[in-house]
Amino acid sequence: VDQRLDGLDRHLEEVDQRLDGLDQHLSEVDQRLDSLDQHLSEVDQRLDGLDQHLSEVDQRLDAVNQRLDAVDKNQDTMNQRLDAVDKNQDTMNQHLNVIEYKEDRTAKKLSDLQLDIKLAERNTQKDIHTLRDEMDTVIELLKIHKFVQI
Repeated sequence: VDQRLDGLDRHLEEVDQRLDGLDQHLSEVDQRLDSLDQHLSEVDQRLDGLDQHLSEVDQRLDAVNQRLDAVDKNQDTMNQRLDAVDKNQDTMNQHLNVIEYKEDRTAKKLSDLQLDIKLAERNTQKDIHTLRDEMDTVIELLKIHKFVQI
């Protein structure tokens, strides 16, 4: 019985040593888990900071989107105004085309009138010259016939 008890006692000591080793191993695992928990906590804090930073970025992007919406609205207004200006410019171009046509016609008429005036001047000068010649002739005839004394 003593031998059995001694064997059982040795066996219990081996089990106790194994349990001590297991307890030590579990302590190491527990320390690793605590370290891992600490790292996860740090990661969680970093993620919270990143989340806060992303929230700030979202707010800034929202502000940028609002500004871009205002720019789009202003651009639409400018496009409408430019369309109106283009329409007015087209109308003005049409009127200018009509005025240019009329100016060309008037310039041609003026040219024709200048030519007619020059022709009339030339014809008038010829007529005056002819009239002088005729008057000289009449005066000479009157002198010859002694109707006039000069």
